[in-house]
Amino acid sequence: MSYLEEQAIQCHALSLEEATDLRGPDETWNAASIDAESFEYTRPPADHYSTEEVDDMVHKIYRAHECMTEDYHKSIDDDYYPFNKNIGWLTTCKKEMKHKLELTIQIVQKQQEKEPDEGQSIDDRYQLSIDANCGASES
Repeated sequence: MSYLEEQAIQCHALSLEEATDLRGPDETWNAASIDAESFEYTRPPADHYSTEEVDDMVHKIYRAHECMTEDYHKSIDDDYYPFNKNIGWLTTCKKEMKHKLELTIQIVQKQQEKEPDEGQSIDDRYQLSIDANCGASES
C-alpha cells in the first residue's frame, strides 16, 4: 500500500462527529481545537534495495538512454540525409547498371575484334607438360 493510500484511509477513518467538532461556530475550521497528538506524522517508507537491484535499475536506465539517443540520431540522420526509398530511384540504379554493362560488353567485343588470333585460353601457347617431347618419358 502506498503512502498516499494510507493517508487517504486515515482521513476516511475520521468520523463525521469528530469532523464537526473541529469546526468553529462560523463553520470554519478551528485550528486551535485540533489536538496535535491525535494526528500521527507518517513518513513514506524508505525502500531498501539490494546492490543487484540497484545495478539492474541503473542498467535499465542507461539502456533506455542509449535507445533514446540512437533513435534521436536516426531521426536527425533521416532529416539531414534522407534515404530515397522510391521505386523511381531503384529503376534509375537499374538503368545505370544496364548502361555500364552494355559499355563493358562493347569494350570486350572491340578487344576481341582487334586480336582475333588469340586463343580462348592464356595457356594455349604453352605445352601441357615439359616431358611431352622428351624421349626418356616414352620408354
